This record gives sequence, C-alpha cells and structure tokens, in this order.
Amino acid sequence: MARRRVVRGAVAGTHLAVRHLPPPGAQADARPPARAAPLDDALDLPSSEPGPLAVALARADAAAVAAALGTLAPLHREVLDLAFAAEMSHAEIAKVLGIPVGTVKSRLFNARAALARALPVVVEEAGR
Repeated sequence: MARRRVVRGAVAGTHLAVRHLPPPGAQADARPPARAAPLDDALDLPSSEPGPLAVALARADAAAVAAALGTLAPLHREVLDLAFAAEMSHAEIAKVLGIPVGTVKSRLFNARAALARALPVVVEEAGR
C-alpha cells in the first residue's frame, strides 16, 4: 500500500496536495527519466486528424446519402429523420406521428431498405 504525504498550502487548510510515496524500502523511481524527442522526429509521427482523402470520401458519402434521402417517400424520410437525426425512440416517434409502434417499425424497415437501394453500389478492389 502506498503511503501519502499531505502538504498544506500557504493559507492553512485552503490547498491540499497529495503525493504518493513508495512503500518503505522501495526505490523512489524505478523508471528512467523521460527524454524529450527532437522536433524533427515529431514530424514523422502520424496525425490524429483525417487526411485529405478521408475528408473527400466522407464528403462524397454524405452527398450520396443526401441524394438518396431525396428519393425517398415523405413517410420514410419523416421516420428516418425522427429516428436518426432527432434520436427518438420508436415509442416517441409513434406518439409524435399519432401511429402505432408497429407502424413506426415497419416504416423504418422499409425506409432503410429503400435508402439502401437508392445508394450507389461501391465495389472495392481486392488487395487494396
């Protein structure tokens, strides 16, 4: 079990800092000190930001989905919008539209199927 040492701040009782101390008889720090990497090495690190190709593909996908949504019947667009954009449950959608929950489920099923048919088919080449 690690021991703790409490250090009080300048004004008594206002600031507390807790420092974990090693068990008695253990080395203070068995790890080597961290070294700073040269700036040139940092340039080779991968970025967490999406690259230009990923951004272009995401925009193309969004455009394809928007175009496919435009081809759907108003009833299908309505339930998809409430389910996915408004993040409503089936019961909430049923209450808003004044229809049974089973009808909401049926419309969502048919809307997703129609959306899948309206989206362009993308075939990826093997080995890439």
